[in-house]
Amino acid sequence: PSPFDSSIALVGKKGNKIDFIRIANAIYELGMVEHKDGGKLTKQEYFSVLGKAFNVDLTGYAHDLSTSMNGSDYAKQTQIFDDLKKKHQAVYNSK
Repeated sequence: PSPFDSSIALVGKKGNKIDFIRIANAIYELGMVEHKDGGKLTKQEYFSVLGKAFNVDLTGYAHDLSTSMNGSDYAKQTQIFDDLKKKHQAVYNSK
């Protein structure tokens, strides 16, 4: 049996995985997650659970994040956050 058996999946579009990792990393670094019963969650545990939830192998998240940070400029690194903000503003303004 596959370790990835969730009913949802990350869309396989180019760049989605690294953008997902960037978003997830920011959420972790903001201290927004913990074990369900409280207590510190390691980044490795966090990405393992996310990978299972979204049917994507995130075991190499640290390498992927490091490689992307070394291989592109700041604007490319933060574009996903700009896109998220614009989408949230559009949703908010559509009320």
